[in-house]
Amino acid sequence: MPLSDDIMVFPAHFGAGVEAKSGHFVARRLGELRDSLAPLALSEEEFVRWAIANVKDRPGNYRQIVGINAGQAELDENAAELELGPNRCAIA
Repeated sequence: MPLSDDIMVFPAHFGAGVEAKSGHFVARRLGELRDSLAPLALSEEEFVRWAIANVKDRPGNYRQIVGINAGQAELDENAAELELGPNRCAIA
């Protein structure tokens, strides 16, 4: 990955491994992540193989989220429920 170690990376979703503090950005430098996330040390070809091997089944809310993001469906009062369930849409 030919990117600078100083690039700030912001997580797409909150999880147990993400420390959140009021008034602070939730981010880490790419250089720090390279040390703690083994897939970032892989070559592009190896990373693609790793990502494909680790893709999970699409969650039940996948089609609805994609439709909303594409402007093909309206966001309704259940928006919070969509984010509470599994959200693996990015790699799916």
